[in-house]
Amino acid sequence: GEEIANKEQEEFVSTFSMKKFPYDAPVVYIDKDRMNIVELIFYCCGSLSKNKIRTLITQQAVTYNDDRITNIDYSVYIEKENHLKIGKRLFYRVIRN
Repeated sequence: GEEIANKEQEEFVSTFSMKKFPYDAPVVYIDKDRMNIVELIFYCCGSLSKNKIRTLITQQAVTYNDDRITNIDYSVYIEKENHLKIGKRLFYRVIRN
């Protein structure tokens, strides 16, 4: 009821208004220490085509650890825990295995 609605509203405000990374974002485990950003996004979100991913990157709609990625050839380092944001609504925690 009302308690759940209030909690959902708090999460929405913190994620979209205060731009905090959601604590319940899906976790993706990677065995590599470095990966091309297009490949990483495709691995995390297979529902997006590689062409769509490239478009999102060139439109500056991708951030990795709060750094905006604008180059489709960019390779990211995968450390202990990383935050990947694609567009306005896709969030992933990328963790190195």
